[in-house]
Amino acid sequence: MDVLPTANKNVFDFAMLGGLQDDEEFVLLLKNIFVTTVPDKLDQLSTAIRMKDWDTVTSAAHYLKSNFGNIQSKDAYKAVKLIEEYAIQRTNLDQLEDLFLKVTESIDPVMSCFHKDINNDQ
Repeated sequence: MDVLPTANKNVFDFAMLGGLQDDEEFVLLLKNIFVTTVPDKLDQLSTAIRMKDWDTVTSAAHYLKSNFGNIQSKDAYKAVKLIEEYAIQRTNLDQLEDLFLKVTESIDPVMSCFHKDINNDQ
């Protein structure tokens, strides 16, 4: 099982995959998809927050929420879920940049680990 401990917390876990979590080739494919798609969505989300484009904030946050949920990255999931909710409701918009920072801080170690795993497999 892939788990990266950070201050006694797991920042990702593939347990939701059930038996597929033991399929190294499949997990590596998921990691590859994650590292090739998530950075662009994070950039899109950051830009949309700055531009106050709430529809794009909502759609980018929803996409990321699904990705973070799939790998059980709880802190990133919670933060991006709030971003999505606040953008939909047009409330607490002043908190979006801080929430975005929480997302990136939570995902950076995951991205580093995934990149390392991908590079080690080549």
